[in-house]
Amino acid sequence: MRKKSPSMENNNGVRLMEELNSFGEFCRSSRVVNLLIPRVSHWSLGQHIHHVLKADRLNFKAAEVILSGKGSPWSDKSIAVEHPVMKTGVIPRGVSKAPEFVQPPKKIDATDLEVLRLKVMDLWQGVLPALQEDQEEWGMIPHHALGELGALDWLRFAWIHSRHHGEIAREIWAARDSKSDIDSDPQN
Repeated sequence: MRKKSPSMENNNGVRLMEELNSFGEFCRSSRVVNLLIPRVSHWSLGQHIHHVLKADRLNFKAAEVILSGKGSPWSDKSIAVEHPVMKTGVIPRGVSKAPEFVQPPKKIDATDLEVLRLKVMDLWQGVLPALQEDQEEWGMIPHHALGELGALDWLRFAWIHSRHHGEIAREIWAARDSKSDIDSDPQN
């Protein structure tokens, strides 16, 4: 029997919604979403958010498939919840590269980013009520790096990953004072 994910002991859905909601302050202007500070990251603030939203949409789809009863059976080698990222809730900076299918575009459109953010939030809010308890019979879908994940594990990973890139986006925003071509108000 697989070990249970720590996601059953906390409210990752609320945390994910709070993180996704916080991105809204940055989705109001093309100047803000395209703010790039190379000493912080090779991606712009908006590229981090775009990447997270693309990934969270896929994380949602995996959870949705599992909830619909179409997940795969667990193997005897299920170790995903033992993966350091899932155990600690932390993704180390600069350790891995995002897969091609969730790479952000070079230029980010603020309006498109906000539409995507709201859509992803709506998708997750639609399944959160069903994600109140972990049920082995739901099955799993494997993650390319973490291994077998159940629906609650996908939710936990979505929150961990969103927080990771949210922290980088906020660090980029905080470092903007070293750039003279951006206002200090994310509304501009």
